[in-house]
Amino acid sequence: MRGGRRPRLRIHTDGSEASSGRRRERDQRAGHIHGSHDPSPRTGPRFCGRRRRARTRDLSRECGAVPRSGQGGGSNAVIASISGTILEILPDGAVVDVHGVGYRLLMPSTATASLPPVGKTVRVQTHLHVREDAMTLYGFSTVEQRDLFAVLLGVNGIGPKGALAVLSVYSPEAFRKALVTEDLDALTLIPGVGRKTAARMILELREKLALPELEVVPGGNGARRAVLVEVKGALLNLGYTPAEARSALESLPEADDSSVEDMLKRALKELVR
Repeated sequence: MRGGRRPRLRIHTDGSEASSGRRRERDQRAGHIHGSHDPSPRTGPRFCGRRRRARTRDLSRECGAVPRSGQGGGSNAVIASISGTILEILPDGAVVDVHGVGYRLLMPSTATASLPPVGKTVRVQTHLHVREDAMTLYGFSTVEQRDLFAVLLGVNGIGPKGALAVLSVYSPEAFRKALVTEDLDALTLIPGVGRKTAARMILELREKLALPELEVVPGGNGARRAVLVEVKGALLNLGYTPAEARSALESLPEADDSSVEDMLKRALKELVR
């Protein structure tokens, strides 16, 4: 060695290989060994490359790869009902065994009270509520309860807990009646519902539940009912609550076919007494 340097090692070509840096044709081509098609780079939507990974995290997914559950992509699957054996009855629901899998259901008290004893078979209407941090299954005794629950979730300020409270106090029919008659006193019997929330429920659910408009006023012929609707609207614009307006309208004589102005004056007199 000169100057402490190691000698350079040379790699010599084999007899069948090219030498002096010259290239020759290789043997990687279509055939019985490498397949019937010529080799080509991997292209297409599934092979668009990967991004760099951050530190010790996994490599980025291939393009077109199916995301894992809960990592986007969503699902249209809905558990509309389950049928199985009751394992437990709890204060706020039940556990139902379906082919070895126990489903924990949150239910309104009216639905829980209607369940058969533990060990019996039951069919429960269900609604799967999905959030970023939880997937909760709610159970109901009837389809009408389940459908009303779904509608209530669309009301501003009423979540799943509030919707369960509504169904724990009223049947769907009784709740619709309270909305139609704008009975704020009845609606405020629901835990967590004040007069403002009750008024908002009436306003938002009238269209969603297709509630009839004219049934919010006392009966009579078509012309009288139309006048009463206008009087009711005027009272509400003056700041009176729906319950106060309904009470004033009910105090008017049934045979009174006066104009809107005259009926409004009589209704105001009833309210200031």
